[in-house]
Amino acid sequence: MIAVLDTNILLTDPDLTNYKNQFVYIPISVYKELDRQKGLDGVIGFKARAVNRRIKDSVEGEGYIKYNDSDVTILLPTPKLEARINPTLSEEKADDSFLNMQIFTKDKEYVLHTADFSLYQLMKINGKNTTFIKDLGKAFLENIYSGYSTVEDGDTTGFFNENEYVLIKTVEGDKLTRHNKGSFKPVKTKKLYGIGPKNLKQTMLVDALIDKDIKIVIVTGNAGTGKTLLSLAGGLQQVENADYDSLILAKSLAPLSKDDQVGFLPGELYEKLIPQFRNFTSNLEFLCGGKHKFRKDNKNVITNTGSQILEHMMNRGDIEIMALDSVLGASLDKKFVIVDEAQSLDLDSLGCLLTRITDDSKLILVGDVLQRTSVMKSPDRSALFLANKYLKNTEGIAIISLSKVERGKICNIVQEKLKEVGL
Repeated sequence: MIAVLDTNILLTDPDLTNYKNQFVYIPISVYKELDRQKGLDGVIGFKARAVNRRIKDSVEGEGYIKYNDSDVTILLPTPKLEARINPTLSEEKADDSFLNMQIFTKDKEYVLHTADFSLYQLMKINGKNTTFIKDLGKAFLENIYSGYSTVEDGDTTGFFNENEYVLIKTVEGDKLTRHNKGSFKPVKTKKLYGIGPKNLKQTMLVDALIDKDIKIVIVTGNAGTGKTLLSLAGGLQQVENADYDSLILAKSLAPLSKDDQVGFLPGELYEKLIPQFRNFTSNLEFLCGGKHKFRKDNKNVITNTGSQILEHMMNRGDIEIMALDSVLGASLDKKFVIVDEAQSLDLDSLGCLLTRITDDSKLILVGDVLQRTSVMKSPDRSALFLANKYLKNTEGIAIISLSKVERGKICNIVQEKLKEVGL
């Protein structure tokens, strides 16, 4: 069978990860849709341009192209393949063109692959060969770059990305390293602000957080894997060491659901933002509880709550909080910047943020790429996912994907159950 690809398949997976070593066909109507969409802003336009660029750069043979110099073979359009049986339908709409094409009749080897369930049902009703590709985005996201690999018998002759963490196994024992400028630098376990890593991947994150040559750290993982806690500890430690002037805690204020929008809030900036920074204040309480004092009514008072600690450290100038809406025009010089819930960022927001970081600063993008919000319903369209995919093998950037939940056993059990039902 030869897979005929709907536009949504190409936009979800521009690399055609699920079609390796296969013959596929892209109808003319899909090429037209991609051409229209490449001029759009946002992720749809970005992915449409990516597909068009890969097709343009492909090696052409007689009647086919090798897509993006990969193992995917795309058959070129021919009058025979594009023949219509119902010319009254619109040729501008890909859905209508699929219904027109004779190649989908029962005795043919061509099968439409689509992630559009309505189109799938329409094709089936009309007796056309079609397959509904369920959870395409989820399957694609499972291939997310982890920034980590393992080699056996000390064999490091293969290809490794810049700043990729490599566990080298030998008969003498295992050694964790980071591939940097052609060599493998040993990674040692270190503590940050009184806490240390609990597993191998947390050890990688700690290393990336404190290495001065790494300017951007992209860390993804489920809730409870320690990504925000360790990032916060790394920032506090290095501000205390005077490596950076201050720690900036930033967040996209995208609501988790349509019922979670707070609307207008009265009060000063701190009062408006503090309810949205509960994840930071709870981690501050864990890291700093009882350690900081401030003056109140001419008495020394020991701070106990995370919000008290945050307010105290803001008054000292150690911490700043920022909504990403206000980053435009800012210059983040000699700052340690943590952006939490980065899966809610779109490409424009990420681009704006990256252009504010100087060589003396450090940016940590933290998030769960599989988490959906009312703003970012499709995880593979978030800037965090695209940064993970396209910024790998870049000097000065490290990518870590945490997997082990350290918050507690029940948290791990719940997340595994949710995965089983596709949530």
